[in-house]
Amino acid sequence: MARTIISTVGTSLLSNYRRTHPGEEPGVDALARYLKGADPVAASAETNALSSPRLAEKGDELRFIASETADGRTCAEALRRHFAAQGASAGVAEATGLRAKESVFRGAGLRGLVSVIAQEIRAARRAGREPRINATGGFKAEVAYAALVGLLFRVPVYYIHDTFREIIEMPPMPISWDLGVALDHEELLRRLDEEPRPASEVEPQLQGLPEEARVLVESDGQTPAGYLLSVTGTVLLEAYDDALAEAAGVEVHLSGKATRSLEGMDGPQQAEFRRLLGALRVKSLWAGRAEKVHSSDCLTWPKGHKSERMFFYEADDGSVHVCEVCLHDEYERLMARPRGVRKAAYRDFAPA
Repeated sequence: MARTIISTVGTSLLSNYRRTHPGEEPGVDALARYLKGADPVAASAETNALSSPRLAEKGDELRFIASETADGRTCAEALRRHFAAQGASAGVAEATGLRAKESVFRGAGLRGLVSVIAQEIRAARRAGREPRINATGGFKAEVAYAALVGLLFRVPVYYIHDTFREIIEMPPMPISWDLGVALDHEELLRRLDEEPRPASEVEPQLQGLPEEARVLVESDGQTPAGYLLSVTGTVLLEAYDDALAEAAGVEVHLSGKATRSLEGMDGPQQAEFRRLLGALRVKSLWAGRAEKVHSSDCLTWPKGHKSERMFFYEADDGSVHVCEVCLHDEYERLMARPRGVRKAAYRDFAPA
């Protein structure tokens, strides 16, 4: 399969040029000429990694993630120009906020990095390419968050230190974070992703977050007494959106009864059910969370402190059939019926 190599970019190219050309301040043209005649292992962290056949091969698409600095943009463009001259498809994307100012870097900068890597992964997959992350260049913290993106997006991450002879592959780990946390708290996470929110608005909702999910939200150092989405929260929300996009082709069918029930609800309640119906396409969001109850041969979902309930089952072709959508009181009534809720009793299924 064709591949896309997504490389974080630092300024080692510029530093190495200055070391061999003292007193000069090169632009893109000078750096591109330097790369043409230099040993790729010694020229920069990025060319060192990309010279390894374990990471890159001829025909790979190369995407360079620049920091939001003049030096970062210059290095990324020089790398793009160098590899394009060799016939590679190469491009540059910029991580907004990623610059050498601690208060910005640890918040907006790393969130910008996470978002742009996620966008590049999705673009590669849409184009039928296998994405890989080369996390060699840039600030050291970029390696950790690039690895986290790789974990949740199931993308291998590569790294080579300047003292290493061989590149290290950090393959996707056979574990995943529960994306149901994003489903359960989606409204809060999306609002915090848009802009910082005051403590008076956010803190009551934080009470509903499980302890392990508090890492998704952090105090905003720029806005007193405010909160925003943490870098980890950004990674999780990006992975959640990716899972929804990947499952877009899974069909969800509503019975005639479920359709009538949904259409009879008020606007906000109907919108919440439609959000949950969209999530039903992603099996990992309900597998292990849906329940089998004694009065039904269907699964019920979601569980917990929500009033919304569905009775559904997965068909042999992978589609999901929803027999009932209801609020908690109706759910209890359906459970108490002598015949319960049985698949065979529902007909007239149509796409949701």
